[in-house]
Amino acid sequence: TFGSEDKRRKILALWKSVLKSGEALDMSGGEQIVDLSPVENVVDAILHLALLMDVGSPKVASGKSFCIHTGNASSLRDLASTVENILNTKLPINWGKLPYRSREIFNAIQLDAAIPAWTPRHDIKIKIQEYFED
Repeated sequence: TFGSEDKRRKILALWKSVLKSGEALDMSGGEQIVDLSPVENVVDAILHLALLMDVGSPKVASGKSFCIHTGNASSLRDLASTVENILNTKLPINWGKLPYRSREIFNAIQLDAAIPAWTPRHDIKIKIQEYFED
């Protein structure tokens, strides 16, 4: 999840910081799969899920867990390439400079836990551009 008011040091924030500073960022190989979502899509998904629960949809049985999928899952390297294309600039990343953590999770996406009948409303590429322009 990302958004303009998000102050956490997550991947987009790190990349935004190194673009401003000009310093290179040492990273692992970048093979981890991520499915980033702008906070607006997260809010939409939660509201949609709440509506399904309110109407008593059997698709959202009590106690069931869901995952917000955007359909844009990609490796960190591919995400970096997408960001570079959006911004028309190269991110100063030293890929493979750091080892993967011993308990690295390469793909935490649970495809069977998608929210029924929900699709993201906000385009991730536009939201990434807005995030970096902030």
